[in-house]
Amino acid sequence: MWSRVRSSLKSAALPEFWDLPPYQRLLGFGAGSLQRWDVHSDREHGGFSDGALEAVSEESAAFCGSTSLVIDDARAEASTHVAPEDGRGATKTGWCAMRTAVSRERWELEDFHALRLRLRPDGRRYALNLQSEGILGDDIDRGADLFQVHLPVPPTTGEWLELDLPFGLFQLTWRGYVQSAQYAVNRNRLTHVGLIVADGDEGPFSLEIGEIGAVRLDQFSSDPRVRSALELNERMGYGDTR
Repeated sequence: MWSRVRSSLKSAALPEFWDLPPYQRLLGFGAGSLQRWDVHSDREHGGFSDGALEAVSEESAAFCGSTSLVIDDARAEASTHVAPEDGRGATKTGWCAMRTAVSRERWELEDFHALRLRLRPDGRRYALNLQSEGILGDDIDRGADLFQVHLPVPPTTGEWLELDLPFGLFQLTWRGYVQSAQYAVNRNRLTHVGLIVADGDEGPFSLEIGEIGAVRLDQFSSDPRVRSALELNERMGYGDTR
């Protein structure tokens, strides 16, 4: 009896959870995948910035446009984007953003340490946004949590780079402000992913993007930088996944 059970288990394709893949591709940027993204700018709320997501090759796209710090007060007051507590119109300009919904894809990322971006930067400063099902409340404004991390500006531009962003770097924000109380991103309940340029500068921008994925870093744990990233994750409530 035992020999038959043992034989059955041996032949079954059982998942090896102790040997998870080090990388999982989440989003590509080929021409056929761009329609899923929504692009917005301060022009909708009284500003003059413009943005777009344009195909560059079969495997990449450029988040591009131009930011302006000018605001049309009359259009800002008429904007539907107002602060509910005092009825003020939009006052912040100089931003463009792109966003896509991912809730239906049901990503399960709790066993990964970081997000990896393959990109070709232009010297402007960008931020990556993660929106997840929220715990701050159920009303329409606070039904989701928005976490953000600013992408470092590399010393050189115009070259393809891979950037790993540990989940511990993401900070909970509310209307652009970092919150005093911080907690971990719900990595299995992400609803949206996006990028934004809002660096206080004006002028053209063009960030070419090839791929976004999730990565495990433990295979590189001998690297001091990786150890620091894993320790940061643990401090920020992501558990010891080393």
